[in-house]
Amino acid sequence: MASDTPAPLRSLGDRTEEGWVLLRDVESTYRDGAEEALYEIVTAAAEDELGSTDDTLLSRTEGWAQQYHVHPARANVVRPLDIPAGARVLEIGAGCGAVSRYLGETGAQLDALEPVPSRARVARARTRDLPNVEVFVGALDDVPAEPVYDVVVVVGVLEYVGGGSRDDAPYRAFLEGIAARLAPGGTLALMIENKLGAKYLAGAPEDHTDRVFDSLESYPHGGPARTFDRSALEGLMRTAGLEPTTRVAFPDYKMTRAVLDVAALEPAHRSLLHRVPAFPSPDWASPRARGADEALLWRSFVDAGLATDTGNSFVVLARTPGDGPDLWPAGSAGAFFSTGRRSRYLQRTTLRLDDEGLRFDRRPLTDAEQGPVAVTGSVVPFRDGVDLLDAVATEDPLAALAPLLEKWTAMLDARLEAGGPAPVDLLPHNLVVGPDGELLVVDEEWTSAEATREDVVTRGVIWLAVALANRVVPERLPGCETVGDVARRIGPMVGLDDEGHWLSPAIDREAAFQAAVQQSPEGESPEDGVDRHRTNFLVALGVPLSLTALGEREHELRRRADMTLVHVTTLLEAAREAAAEHLADAHRAIADAQRLDQRVAELDAELRSIRMHPVVRVARLATRAAAKVAPEGSRQRAAYRAAKQKAKGLRAGGGAGSR
Repeated sequence: MASDTPAPLRSLGDRTEEGWVLLRDVESTYRDGAEEALYEIVTAAAEDELGSTDDTLLSRTEGWAQQYHVHPARANVVRPLDIPAGARVLEIGAGCGAVSRYLGETGAQLDALEPVPSRARVARARTRDLPNVEVFVGALDDVPAEPVYDVVVVVGVLEYVGGGSRDDAPYRAFLEGIAARLAPGGTLALMIENKLGAKYLAGAPEDHTDRVFDSLESYPHGGPARTFDRSALEGLMRTAGLEPTTRVAFPDYKMTRAVLDVAALEPAHRSLLHRVPAFPSPDWASPRARGADEALLWRSFVDAGLATDTGNSFVVLARTPGDGPDLWPAGSAGAFFSTGRRSRYLQRTTLRLDDEGLRFDRRPLTDAEQGPVAVTGSVVPFRDGVDLLDAVATEDPLAALAPLLEKWTAMLDARLEAGGPAPVDLLPHNLVVGPDGELLVVDEEWTSAEATREDVVTRGVIWLAVALANRVVPERLPGCETVGDVARRIGPMVGLDDEGHWLSPAIDREAAFQAAVQQSPEGESPEDGVDRHRTNFLVALGVPLSLTALGEREHELRRRADMTLVHVTTLLEAAREAAAEHLADAHRAIADAQRLDQRVAELDAELRSIRMHPVVRVARLATRAAAKVAPEGSRQRAAYRAAKQKAKGLRAGGGAGSR
């Protein structure tokens, strides 16, 4: 497969001062706004900071758009492939060079094709120390249609070539163009989202349109891209003269954790299909509604034999007729990778299947020195059993958990007594229950020369609480309102205090551990890193059980909201009716008062009229005169004096009736 003769493409185009080669300006308008900043970051980096596993570039980025183009996990989707050194490789849609960098590190003669100049110059800067890599600006039509490439890599491109068209013609033409440029026995390695992926079936918005169920309904609103189900995708490839085999990738092809060969794992090792991926898959646009739990949904698809059709992304290896090496390594049933860690802690685990059974072949991705906390290579056999979390997912999970935790602490004590670094990854959620009830380790990679038994026990309880709270329905954890409450209930089962005083210092220790091994922004102090992780743990443990994976779903929350709305509406209507009745009573009272006021005014007017009548006036004067001449001590005389005194008082107060 290897050839010392360059592909014909390398004799074409005009080289720019930045090092990339212009074939043709295809006037692509695709941008995400990160290109200029990325170019400055990459050109300012030292050559030993450009590697595909190095996290230095990532630490200097800001925002998702920049991080996506330099994240070490970007190349994981092609890392399981066996690309021979010296093979002629054409990459279509190189972007800013995240995958190009890894392909160049394999020693292949890489021609990286990218239609956007601002992206091509970043890719060239990212691969500037790799003489076996050339970066071109142009389209597939600009590549000589000669069958010279051993491998063509297409990551996240096919969905765009038709502009979202439902017509198969542009996609078929694109694949036919690739087939024409593949050498006999050559392979197209194509990565694309699955329109029927478990993530979308669980209610996640479609990555390209940000609409829920959009791909499931075949994009009724239209959009810039179109994805395919497995049958349709493989059919297009066969029409183009290629013979495909399909693997699945999780959480997707963008930031890949696992690439799995479903056929190789079925049926004897089927459980690994749902054990290896980590859920829930990230939502790259809007967050999904609270619908079906993706992990349990995927497990149902696995159990039903539908795994290849419902994986989140496809990794399709499609070959042309002829002899040529297989890019998928012999005996490999898949591979999975650690993500989000500092470079020196990154690992790759290959699922190796042979006559002796299935083994986990775990190896660090770098040879960097690790320190007191370490991940080490190992080859261990796969030991089947029932996940510990499945074993306790009963009507009373906490009761079922107690005897298993007793076995776990005994296993831990035996390991610690044997000497050596503490097995800080020997945690309950990494165990399975074997056929005879013994506990078996299925995923252990971390050790620490400084960790104590208490460190391992408390971190085991914290992570077990998070996992258990998302594996069982909340009503099976009575007395627990939050994830932290679950941790406090588990603690006494392994000898921790009943009041949960152990939890806060345990969070501090786990935050320090995560700050030491996880990627961090450039310039973040160790103290700030610990604070960031401590906050994350406090948030995670403070989550109400009603909001965990099997808590209230979106439709249940909506139903409860609707019932509350009906109740509130009923109360408002009753209040409105009562208010209307009270208002009517008030209007009636006001009307009555107005009528009384009118009657009083009328009577007052009548009284004034009577008082002003000549006869009344004469009678009043006569009465006064008679009172004046009445004998002292008589009743008339006393009445006269009282009236006179009253009149005097009214005049002093300015009152009416002073006449």
